[in-house]
Amino acid sequence: MHYASVDGDVWLYRYKEQDVWTSMMTVEFNRQGVVPAMVNGPDEEGENRRR
Repeated sequence: MHYASVDGDVWLYRYKEQDVWTSMMTVEFNRQGVVPAMVNGPDEEGENRRR
């Protein structure tokens, strides 16, 4: 995935936090392949799909 605010790629990983909460890890890669940022939090899209 590409975001305008990121000069590189962004990978998204959906997972279950402690087998309960639907979460998402966002990993940003710069053009050199280095990971300058990782963010995890709730996956609201995943929660909406479950309902």
